[in-house]
Amino acid sequence: MDFNKLKKLVYEEYKKTGHLEKWERARELLKSEGLEGIVDLAEIGLIVTEVAEAMEEVRDQNPEKESKELAGIIIRILNYCNRKGYNIEKDILAEHKRNLKRPKLHGRKMI
Repeated sequence: MDFNKLKKLVYEEYKKTGHLEKWERARELLKSEGLEGIVDLAEIGLIVTEVAEAMEEVRDQNPEKESKELAGIIIRILNYCNRKGYNIEKDILAEHKRNLKRPKLHGRKMI
């Protein structure tokens, strides 16, 4: 499956399950107070939670569950980027291109 199909697939589920509606409703409620950024912080917080869960699986040496948590991270990031209207594929490719020009270990010494 190509990247755009994957992005669309997970976003359709995000909408179908009411998550997009929930975040947009929260954004509208907070907008009058200039606090709509809290919605983005909350959703990024869920990404961080997925990362913490993946870390737990590494600690517990459970690669199957670790892989599932990593998938959850990607799904949450894709949904967040879709909601925000970001072209994450373009940004990933641009960041990769930038990284190709960086020195080994980004110029840091190995321990």
